[in-house]
Amino acid sequence: MIHDPRRGILLVVLFGFMILGMDTLAKHLTALVPITVLMWGRYTFHVAATPLLGMPGGMRGLVATSQPWLQVLRSLCMLLSTTFFFTAIKFIPLADAIAIGFVAPFIITGLSIPMLGEKVGVRRWAACAVGFAGALLIIRPGFEDRHWAYLLPLCAALSGSFYAILTRRLGPQERPTTSLFYTAAVGALVMSCIAPFDWVWPTPATWAMLVALGALAAVSHLVLIHAYRHAPASLLAPFGYLEIIWATLFGYLAFGDFPDALTWAGIAVIVASGLYVFHRETIRRKAPT
Repeated sequence: MIHDPRRGILLVVLFGFMILGMDTLAKHLTALVPITVLMWGRYTFHVAATPLLGMPGGMRGLVATSQPWLQVLRSLCMLLSTTFFFTAIKFIPLADAIAIGFVAPFIITGLSIPMLGEKVGVRRWAACAVGFAGALLIIRPGFEDRHWAYLLPLCAALSGSFYAILTRRLGPQERPTTSLFYTAAVGALVMSCIAPFDWVWPTPATWAMLVALGALAAVSHLVLIHAYRHAPASLLAPFGYLEIIWATLFGYLAFGDFPDALTWAGIAVIVASGLYVFHRETIRRKAPT
């Protein structure tokens, strides 16, 4: 039910700020601890923060699910996506990584055909092709010596797209808090098995940043859940592109990174293609059946 579209917009903009705060903090932490320790902290403290956000039906209500294996598979996809992205921002500017990651809606479009049985028209396929062309403007394979990590946001987008598709497959029968808990718990369990082999003991300040990273992850996803309770996805999705503006600002202030002309051109192409896809989706949903 749509309660307040304006509140939904404000919440999704707040979500963008929080995610960028989390990504900026993660980029800083990549210089202090190994990626495995960073990932362990992100998911472990996310799990720790989740009960503080409310547990309808108690702990049993939080973990009860009708499709546990699908929840686990979905959570592993998110774990892969986060790992690829955090590794990428260790080596490349934050704004570049986020801009490349915006190809995810186009990947979801392609995956929705075999996995969800959805129909995709020629116009949306054309928009997807243009969007990938925009990503290539940022990555520039073969045109100059680009760091190999520029490919990782594409891998993150692919993994995240499978996560989104599986989230749709779970459908409305699963509580949002349950799905949120499984995402964090599976990631924490896997990284607890891996991180000890690459462990570097954090300093007190680094511990505090790891706790903040996990708390931001939990709270930001809860904010997003509430945003979609107040407004439809077709209204909120374009506001996600404001993230690239904040990412450029955060990256410049925190790390001195600023996109060059070709990167801005690629960002513009990706954003324009994405907005067209959202526009077509809005028209399709409003059309009489």
